[in-house]
Amino acid sequence: MIEGNIDINVKMRFIGYYMSDDQFMRTEVVFPEKAEKLAELLRTTFDTILGNRYVDDEMRTVFNGNTVFILKGENGWLYGYYPKYNVARLTNVRYIKPDVTPIPNRYKCWFYPGERFHLYKPVEPSSGIE
Repeated sequence: MIEGNIDINVKMRFIGYYMSDDQFMRTEVVFPEKAEKLAELLRTTFDTILGNRYVDDEMRTVFNGNTVFILKGENGWLYGYYPKYNVARLTNVRYIKPDVTPIPNRYKCWFYPGERFHLYKPVEPSSGIE
């Protein structure tokens, strides 16, 4: 049974993504108004990611590509986001481990939808030789 009060104002983090040329995601049917609001909030957060100079080239390609992102809320709920068409899902979000590409650790920070995504300059490993 699906809860009637799914929270979209909860801390989330990226956990993985599906990416292919023919990738798609169906729109939310159970909570369409909440999904539309979440999509608006995630679009705002995505804009801060795409504008961040510390996003590496590989992930910039992923964020700009035909990609469906899987996010996990601190409440344990899975959320889906398809930035290409600004679509969010709150129900029936599937995380099929063999098919999902995990998000690199640098991009797993917690954030509230609609707020800035904090990504910092990567720390260069030291060689240990001085």
